[in-house]
Amino acid sequence: MLDGAEILDELQSLSNTKSSDSRRQLLHRITDLFEHTSDEQDESHNLAFDQIMDKLAYELETSVRAEFANRLADLPNAPTNVSQKFALDEIDVARPLLQKSKVLSDDFLIRVAQTKSQEHLMAISQRPDITTRVTDVLVDRGNERVLENVTSNKGANFSRKSFEKLTKHANENETLNNLLEGRADTPEDLLEIIKDQVTNKIREEAAEAGIDISSDEIRHTVDQKSASIEISEAEKQAALQEIDYLHKRKQLDERVVVHYVKLNKPVETIYCLSLMTDIDEPIVRHCLLQAELPALAVLCKSSGFQRSTFASLLQLRENLSDITGSQIVDAIRRYETLDLSTAHSVMRFLKVRKLAEQNAENNQEPQAAETTPPSAV
Repeated sequence: MLDGAEILDELQSLSNTKSSDSRRQLLHRITDLFEHTSDEQDESHNLAFDQIMDKLAYELETSVRAEFANRLADLPNAPTNVSQKFALDEIDVARPLLQKSKVLSDDFLIRVAQTKSQEHLMAISQRPDITTRVTDVLVDRGNERVLENVTSNKGANFSRKSFEKLTKHANENETLNNLLEGRADTPEDLLEIIKDQVTNKIREEAAEAGIDISSDEIRHTVDQKSASIEISEAEKQAALQEIDYLHKRKQLDERVVVHYVKLNKPVETIYCLSLMTDIDEPIVRHCLLQAELPALAVLCKSSGFQRSTFASLLQLRENLSDITGSQIVDAIRRYETLDLSTAHSVMRFLKVRKLAEQNAENNQEPQAAETTPPSAV
């Protein structure tokens, strides 16, 4: 862990300069000091850090605020006021805090969901756990993308009222219909309504096409589809068990990753990568599906993956997001020149941070470690 006196000396030096880069460094070193002394702080100390961070951050440009917001989002005891202020900022700054910050209360998230953009609502819909009070607002205000995303979130809880609203939307949204059918907590009576809606829609389309088919035949097909969703979940669990088995036998390698990529199975692919890199699944998922492409390159390079494996993962990313073919070509070209030692350094930082968090949860003294990541790609 960093020495508090060393940080204070550096803060003194940085505070005497006025350049944008120095102010940025000062902000990060103050955050280091906050983390270093978090166990010893009382309410007045936390408030002082809050005020200093707030003042420094808003002297800097959006990209630096976004960088700082990413750090705050990972701190379980981050200063509340600056966290809230950033969560109300433009979406590039607000996103990481709305997605995962533990210091944002339900009342605050509701305020954001009631007043901010659809992108802010989308970020909230990606939180690992969402209460019914918050999902009520997301369902009331969210567009189709938000509704689909929050419904696909297994950590989101819904009130009866929200389930009823989603059921009405599902009448015109096939994706939402499938997601509701796949949730274990969708009320049985609403599942029947969803199936009736699908049956009626199919019957109307068949009649328009001059096809004679009975409601019973359609309903039988719809019921079979619902059963297949349950089978798919069982198949997924079986695949994860198979991956565990291969990992224990030290047979989990790039070929297995590419296998699941070719099957277009992101969950299984992420699970493989998490076991192979010893990095938590949420971080792997972010690198694969959300972060800038260099993050995925670092993950692959540090694991010794061949360029063809990296290219396969990019193809999966293209299938699930909006990256372009030219971006893929450029990323593959850059992969060859990515410095291996840099990739190892970034991954080492992620693993050390994970260990420090685990030690903190167990009330143990964290091992000495870097607290800021080395420069990446």
